[in-house]
Amino acid sequence: MNNKCVKNYLTIGFLVIAIIIVIIFRHFANNNTNEIKMEIDSSNDMIVENESEPIEESEEDIYIHISGEVKFPGLVKLKNGSRLIDAIDKAGGLSSEVDLDRINLAMVLEDEQKIYIPNKDEEIDEDLVDNESSLININTAGKDRLVLIPGIGDKTAEKIIQYRQEHRFSSIEDIKNVPGIGDKKFDEMKNYIRY
Repeated sequence: MNNKCVKNYLTIGFLVIAIIIVIIFRHFANNNTNEIKMEIDSSNDMIVENESEPIEESEEDIYIHISGEVKFPGLVKLKNGSRLIDAIDKAGGLSSEVDLDRINLAMVLEDEQKIYIPNKDEEIDEDLVDNESSLININTAGKDRLVLIPGIGDKTAEKIIQYRQEHRFSSIEDIKNVPGIGDKKFDEMKNYIRY
């Protein structure tokens, strides 16, 4: 056998070995890719499963509907005990047209409350603004809200809570049945409360 034939056989042999190596490499590369795809698919399945599970709401969360002179009116989620200023912040802040004199930024909010933030140029019925945004409900407000009423301190707030455990307030005047609240104190608070 001459040198030329040997070189031809060697060349063909190297080509065959190279082809086999390429085939083996591709085979393993495809298997690894499939494993990666399976991992991605399984992780996506897990994400979908997690999304399909009901989201647990904390008992500490409340939902408030806020509208009027805020940048993004609508439903906001807050922690229990949040104040009106917190709801306004969640709604993007106040517009430049707000009437700050008709709202109480320190008011503690309650779940399912509807808040309307009035415009400084609009004339509205104050009973509508009572609308759960600035007047304090003497039948449901906690001690932290009751003490925001003019003339009501910690002890009187406790008396109001104690009284309403046995008697529901059917008018704002009924609050005068609470020991320590007479006509003079009632006159101070009557524009800040509802029942």
